[in-house]
Amino acid sequence: MKKDAKKFRLGSLIPYAGIVAVLVVVVLAFTNQDREFIDTFDDPSLAYAQVEEAFKQISDNMAKGVEMADNNE
Repeated sequence: MKKDAKKFRLGSLIPYAGIVAVLVVVVLAFTNQDREFIDTFDDPSLAYAQVEEAFKQISDNMAKGVEMADNNE
């Protein structure tokens, strides 16, 4: 290997990764335009209860993570 050879740096790929991510989002946005959304709940109160349960699970998991992080300090 030559001394003058440029070293490969992972940070130099970040702009290209961003460009690829934008292209993927654009392609997905255009390919999913013909989909029709279907309601999964007939009862709005049941849907709301499911959302509350999901948020409770997220909150519980976040609290566990924060507690673990506090114990490791």
